[in-house]
Amino acid sequence: MTTQQWAWLAYITSLILSLAYKWARYVRTGRSLGKTIGQSTEEWFFEASLANGVSWVTTLASCFVVGGIYIDRIVDVPWFSDLPVHWSIAALLSSLTEFTAPNMAKWLISKIPSTTQ
Repeated sequence: MTTQQWAWLAYITSLILSLAYKWARYVRTGRSLGKTIGQSTEEWFFEASLANGVSWVTTLASCFVVGGIYIDRIVDVPWFSDLPVHWSIAALLSSLTEFTAPNMAKWLISKIPSTTQ
C-alpha cells in the first residue's frame, strides 16, 4: 500500500472509532436512564430535529473534506499542506474533525437568519 492509502485507512478507521466511542457514551447514558441499547441507538441516529440531521451530514462531509485537503492535497492551505502525509497525523485529524464538526454545524445554523419575525 502507498503512504496515501495507509493515511486514508488510518483516517477512516479513526473516524469510525471516534463515532463508536460517542455512540457507546450515548448508550451508557441511556442505560442509566432505563433505556435499551436499541432505544438509545435509535434516539442517537434519528433524533427528531433538523439540527441533528444537518449535524450528521456536516460531520461526515467535514471529515472527508479535511481528509481530502490533508491526504489528497485537493487545496493548498498554508501550514496545513506543509504537514507530511502520515497515517498517525491522518488519524489525529480525523478524530479532531469528527469531534468538532457537530459544533461547527450548530454554530453555522445559528447564523442563518430567521424568515419569521
